[in-house]
Amino acid sequence: MKAEIDRQFQAVARYACEQLNLYGLVGVDFMIIEGSDGKVRPVMIELNGRPPISACSHIVGTEKLKAPFWISRYMWTPDNLYSAADFERFVTINDTNYARTSPDEGVVIPMYLASVTHKDEAGNSSVVVPKNWAQVLVAGRDKEHCEEIFHLLQTGTGIHFTRPNSGSWEHELES
Repeated sequence: MKAEIDRQFQAVARYACEQLNLYGLVGVDFMIIEGSDGKVRPVMIELNGRPPISACSHIVGTEKLKAPFWISRYMWTPDNLYSAADFERFVTINDTNYARTSPDEGVVIPMYLASVTHKDEAGNSSVVVPKNWAQVLVAGRDKEHCEEIFHLLQTGTGIHFTRPNSGSWEHELES
C-alpha cells in the first residue's frame, strides 16, 4: 500500500510542478477504499496548494526549534481564547510560561488559534467569533518529556488535549 501511495504522490507532485507550476509543500487529501472487486487501493481526492498544519509543525519543531522531539495536538480551554495573552495564561504553571521557554525545558507553541478576528478600516482588530481551542506544538527532550508537559498543563489549568483527526503528529529529530 505504501509503495502505491508513494507512486500516486509522485504523480501528483509531477502534475503540480508540470501543469500547475506549483512548487513546495502542499496538502494531498486521499482515502484508502475497498473496491467492488475486493481490492484495497488509495484514491487521491484533492490537492491543496498550501502546506498542511503538519508541515508547519515540522518547520517549527524540527527546522526552527531543532527540538529533539515534538508532538502536535489540539488544546481545549475552559474559556475562549481572545488573544495570545489568553493563550499564555493557560500555558503558565508556577510562574513558568511554557510559551516562552525552550525545548530543553519543554515549550508550547501556538500553531493556530481558532478564534476569528476582524480588522476594520482604522486598523482596529476585534474577535468576532470566539473559540476555546488551538492547535499547539509541544517540544521537549523526548516523547516522555512532551507527555509530562501535556499532563502538567492539563492538571494545572483545566485544559484538555486531543489528537488531531488522524492521530497526533509526533516527530523525533534524527541524530
